[in-house]
Amino acid sequence: ALVKNATDAMKESRVLDILNN
Repeated sequence: ALVKNATDAMKESRVLDILNN
């Protein structure tokens, strides 16, 4: 997914990690 900045990227990665656990 395209993100505006590093903060959004980290938030998205965190969501994916939660879903994968």
